[in-house]
Amino acid sequence: MAFVTPGQPDDFSERLYAISVELNYKLLEDGRVLSTGKGRTTLMSSSRVVFEAETASPPGILAELHVMWPVRLAENVGLTLNIFGRTVRTVGNSMTVDILRHEFQRIALTENPPDRESTKAMAAGGSVTGYGLLPPD
Repeated sequence: MAFVTPGQPDDFSERLYAISVELNYKLLEDGRVLSTGKGRTTLMSSSRVVFEAETASPPGILAELHVMWPVRLAENVGLTLNIFGRTVRTVGNSMTVDILRHEFQRIALTENPPDRESTKAMAAGGSVTGYGLLPPD
């Protein structure tokens, strides 16, 4: 099933880059969390993200994405790209989100990657074993 926002072009003219990285997401409506999950980006640009989600959501839903950025700052320092946006299209479990705002956040990396519960805690803004938020410079 495909959902497309009325008035939104079916094909996007902006150049999207094939970037496949893990992410955690939270879908919000009227201030409440509709669902959370884990996914993987498929395409990205400076204003849009396409990702595979665990469940589909119709257009117009606010989305909070926490993308595990593939480049490290140092051996034990990584980045998370935090995105706040709105879903504009869903095809199956593939969702397209227009970026409203974003920020990079430094995270501490250790040898033991986090499990599923830890990544949910990190997506909620917490600090977990394996990935810890670093203080600002």
